[in-house]
Amino acid sequence: MVWTFQKNGESHCKQCGQPIKWSPKTCDSKEHIAYYLARSEDNKRYWRKHLPELERQIWEHYGNRCGCCGMTDSRFFTLGHPNNDGAIQRKTTRTSGWTFYRWLVLNNFPTTYELEIQCWNCNMAQKKFGICPHRGVPK
Repeated sequence: MVWTFQKNGESHCKQCGQPIKWSPKTCDSKEHIAYYLARSEDNKRYWRKHLPELERQIWEHYGNRCGCCGMTDSRFFTLGHPNNDGAIQRKTTRTSGWTFYRWLVLNNFPTTYELEIQCWNCNMAQKKFGICPHRGVPK
């Protein structure tokens, strides 16, 4: 992703000023494509190294267990929105995934959004049915 600015109703690359015409919003100048490709490997290496520590901090803060079924195996953890307000959170913080994890830690785990650890099964059940079977009967 590239930082953009609006000019005459169009998105433009902040680095070179060229219009961005397609999604995902990246600049298609040859210099920037080469830059993004080179940086993508650096970013992968960085997050492979630092994401486990970031996740550990988050899991400890939220209790190290699935808030729905009680699973304690952190390999299956994800953060869930028990009130199904994840879209609101993503829109207001403009983050998702690891960027949201980083935002939580940098902002000292604000209580603006109700969050809980959910195992992958509970999170997907809530997404698909609106409620996890551990909490009630799906619609």
